[in-house]
Amino acid sequence: MNTGNQNPRTSGRGVVNTKEKEIFTTEEAAEMLGCSPSTIEEHARNRVLPGLRMGHEWRFPREAFMKAINTLAITGELHRTTKKRAV
Repeated sequence: MNTGNQNPRTSGRGVVNTKEKEIFTTEEAAEMLGCSPSTIEEHARNRVLPGLRMGHEWRFPREAFMKAINTLAITGELHRTTKKRAV
């Protein structure tokens, strides 16, 4: 039961309900994977994880992010669809 004090996108304990959310923040992606936000940002910069840079922050579309994570779980590696940018 939602008492109005809880975010409707969480279970009340800070756990993100991924079925309702279409875009994840860096912190939400890190929480789901059990790693630090800097690790998520590094993988996004290297185009290992599909993310969009919005100013100084990253956003991760749910469908593409979950597909990449499922690929990693099954194969042990992520496959990029685009080449890594030259630095």
